[in-house]
Amino acid sequence: MVDSEFDVVVRVLDGRAVLAVKGDVDAYTGPNLTECLAAAVDETDGDVTLDMSGVSFIDSTGIAILVATAKQLRQRGNELVVDSPPRMVAKVLEMTGVTKLVRLEQSSR
Repeated sequence: MVDSEFDVVVRVLDGRAVLAVKGDVDAYTGPNLTECLAAAVDETDGDVTLDMSGVSFIDSTGIAILVATAKQLRQRGNELVVDSPPRMVAKVLEMTGVTKLVRLEQSSR
């Protein structure tokens, strides 16, 4: 079995929150991610970036969290940026239409 330990590290840089996510984003870990994203949205007035380079899997719960957060940020004129998702995660985001609500980036890390 693959180790899918979940972790979120939050940094705030120049009014912009950056959350580095590691592990599976699913029904089990979703509440933790939701809590971290809600705090980031509340504590900053800029865009929110999710560094998903460490995400190994995302299910419908994770998709719903991204959609809800993106809509909340859009209401205040900001956006959710999904940075460096692995190929399979990016494919899920594209197939489900999430990429119409979020901006995908590929950072050179």
